[in-house]
Amino acid sequence: MEEGKRGARQNRELVAHETDGELKELAHEELTILEREQERLEALLKEKLLGGNGDDVKSMFLEIRAGTGGEEAALFAAKLFTMYMRYAEKMKWKNRV
Repeated sequence: MEEGKRGARQNRELVAHETDGELKELAHEELTILEREQERLEALLKEKLLGGNGDDVKSMFLEIRAGTGGEEAALFAAKLFTMYMRYAEKMKWKNRV
């Protein structure tokens, strides 16, 4: 991904500053291809992350355990639980403890 960004940046610089018309045209064509590919990949990523339909996920279970680590782990788990509960309240989600 970083390689694509670098290529797009270099092509933008060539389009902006190059005096050779043929090289400038090639850079512009490649930039167009890179931008389309970036848009396609961003759309695919959003689809994979968010799912096709927002109504697909109706409920979930979240289990938070202290695990190993004694008292510190228990305190962290408690803070994490509080954080998730506040977020759920902010989003007006129903929750059961």
